[in-house]
Amino acid sequence: MKGMSANLHRSTKGWNRLKDIMVSMKMKVSKPPRAVKTRWGYIIPILQWVGVNKAALRKYNSLAPKDCASNDDGTTFKDHHMSDDEMAIAYQLVATLLP
Repeated sequence: MKGMSANLHRSTKGWNRLKDIMVSMKMKVSKPPRAVKTRWGYIIPILQWVGVNKAALRKYNSLAPKDCASNDDGTTFKDHHMSDDEMAIAYQLVATLLP
């Protein structure tokens, strides 16, 4: 998820594409939280964001421009895309961790 978030923050073209998808799906437009040094301070907000935006993220993954910015390690958004099973696990994790 850190790579997915980093990619959307680095790539104006990628973020604009996701934002357009969110608007077309009548969703609230919001960028993913940025990664922080203390991973646990970041994991719940990003899991929540992924859970809320999973439909837009699925559509984005099928349309993600190939010329979007890459992360420092050379990976792109598609390298960090979550499967349906991974999203279901993330959603259960958030439900378990939140009071």
